Amino acid sequence: MNTYLKILVVIFSILCSFPLKAQNSTTQSNSSRTPIYSATTTLIPDVLVPNPNNRPKYPSLQQVECIYEDGYISILFATPEGACNIAITDRVLGRTVYSSFNSYDEYTQIYFGVAYDLYIEVSTAYGNVYVGDMN
Repeated sequence: MNTYLKILVVIFSILCSFPLKAQNSTTQSNSSRTPIYSATTTLIPDVLVPNPNNRPKYPSLQQVECIYEDGYISILFATPEGACNIAITDRVLGRTVYSSFNSYDEYTQIYFGVAYDLYIEVSTAYGNVYVGDMN
């Protein structure tokens, strides 16, 4: 029994002698990346069903503008589509913010905070989904 205790003490002291460095990989990549301060992008329709006729479709008059400034994201619809759900994901930080809003409102603003590389997905009451990147 005494031998087992000595072996455990030796193993424990060897393990404790190694420096432990617990640093998240996202923390390392954040220091080398520059956060977004101000950016604008147009969200595009996420087409899940291909056109079965292989004919060109009439271009949509819908434009969804997404503006990031000072930690806030603003969404502007050219043609309102009712109640909307939004998912904003920062691919560097691994953080996602979910929110809902009405596209009939003239001005929609959602607080996200510091952002590095955003993926934005908006789904509307009309069944349309719009996606876009901001970095």
